[in-house]
Amino acid sequence: MSGLRRIAPFLPALLILTVALVDVPRAQAKDVSFAIEMRSIAFTPDLVRVDPGDVVTIRVFNNDTGVPHTFDLPTLNVHLGTVSAPIQPGENRSVTFTADQTGVFYFHCGIAGHATEAGGGRWTGMAGRLEVGDPSRPADLVPIIVIVIVGLAVGLVAVAYYAVRRKRKPA
Repeated sequence: MSGLRRIAPFLPALLILTVALVDVPRAQAKDVSFAIEMRSIAFTPDLVRVDPGDVVTIRVFNNDTGVPHTFDLPTLNVHLGTVSAPIQPGENRSVTFTADQTGVFYFHCGIAGHATEAGGGRWTGMAGRLEVGDPSRPADLVPIIVIVIVGLAVGLVAVAYYAVRRKRKPA
C-alpha cells in the first residue's frame, strides 16, 4: 500500500494533464462571405474554400455587358437566377447556407454555351469549385494522441503499483 502512497501525489497531475489534452479547443464554425464576379463568361474567383460547419454567404455580381448569367451549385441545391429569369448585367444576388458536407462541389452558369458538364458533378467553362474542408489537411490526430498518452500513463501507474506491491510481499 505504501507504493500506492508514493504514486498518489502524481495522480492529480495525470488527471489534469488528461483533461487538458482532451479539452483542446476545436476550430469554431464561422460566418464567411464571398463576392463572386460574373464577367467575360467566367467566375472570379472560381475557387472558394470553407471549413465544415461554416455559415457561407455567396454574393454574385453580374458585371458583364449585355450578357445574363446564373449561379448554380446543384449538389447543395443552390440556384441564383434561372434560364428564364437570369441575373441581368448590373444585378447581384446572394445565398446563405451551412457547409455541412465536406468535399468539392462545382458551381456553374446555366445559360446555354456558358458551361459544359464534364461528368461526376464537374463543369468546365463558366464554372468554379467550392471546397468544404481542406483535402490536403491530415486527419485530426488529437484524439489518437490523447488515447495513447492516457494508455501509457495508466500502464506506467499499473506497472509501478504492482512492482511496489510485489517488493512488499514476503517470499
